Amino acid sequence: YMYSTRSSASCLVINRTTTTGTLQAFRYNDSGVGSISVTGSGTTYNTTSDIRLKTDIAPIADATDKLMAMNAVTHKWKAEPDADAVVGFIAQEMAEIVPEAVSKGEGEDDMWSMDYGRITPVLVAALQDAVNEIKTLKERVAELEAK
Repeated sequence: YMYSTRSSASCLVINRTTTTGTLQAFRYNDSGVGSISVTGSGTTYNTTSDIRLKTDIAPIADATDKLMAMNAVTHKWKAEPDADAVVGFIAQEMAEIVPEAVSKGEGEDDMWSMDYGRITPVLVAALQDAVNEIKTLKERVAELEAK
């Protein structure tokens, strides 16, 4: 357990000096489940995605429906009313669409949060559906114009 408080500047600095690599490793039952790594020009947030850890793999069948149900919004934060508006989603709404992207917390008063990375597969699958449909429509148009 670590708790850090500071009124200004960073509360925590993790620094690599001579090589690129892992800054932080996350483990569950002593097995790696994620990490944060750096290079000289960027930071990478890694989540376990190894096929050896997965079962019942299937395409996302309803990606377009999920995408169309998402309510992307602009909003301000109550804690910072003078700050610029930002973009995002409402966790309570997204729990109905992509529940694995939402964390509700343990207590009734705990704030809900989202892992935005978990909606990426839905977005990719819906975009693939759209591209495939465009391709089919282009082929159909070409057939009709050739007549």
